[in-house]
Amino acid sequence: MSSNNIYDINRMKNFDFKELRELYLGNNNISNIKIIEKVNFEQLEILDLNKNDISDITTLGEVNFKLLKELNLSGNNITDIEVLKSVNFEKLEILNL
Repeated sequence: MSSNNIYDINRMKNFDFKELRELYLGNNNISNIKIIEKVNFEQLEILDLNKNDISDITTLGEVNFKLLKELNLSGNNITDIEVLKSVNFEKLEILNL
């Protein structure tokens, strides 16, 4: 779903992502990722949100990313990464800010 001019991901709550392993939402116009805390990403290993308009990532602290291996948040407007200390990243290998 990269490079699709997506700006609103609130409709994601209507989908079942229990088996999803990779989600690429880079190069869109996403500014609010609050909905991510309401989506079940039990098997997610890669989450790519690069090159969007995200400034607040505090909702990442509400998500269980126990299998996440790669998180790409580069190219956004993030100024505070303090929340990353509280995220359960058991398997994280790559963090791109």
